[in-house]
Amino acid sequence: MEVMLVECESGDWIGMYVDGKLKEEGHSLRPTDVLDALGVKWRCETISDEQMQRGLSKDWCNP
Repeated sequence: MEVMLVECESGDWIGMYVDGKLKEEGHSLRPTDVLDALGVKWRCETISDEQMQRGLSKDWCNP
C-alpha cells in the first residue's frame, strides 16, 4: 500500500491518495479520516481532563 499526501503551498488544502486513488481531501485531515481511508481498525476512548493531566500510561491501551 502506498499513501501520498498532496498539499498546496499555502497549506490551505490537502489530499490523501491511497494506491493512486484520492481517498480524502479538505482543509485538514483528521486522524480518524486517515485511519478509515487506510482500512485500519481503531477505537477511541474518552478520558477526563484530570486523567489527561496525570498523563497517559503505556498500559492504557489493552488490545
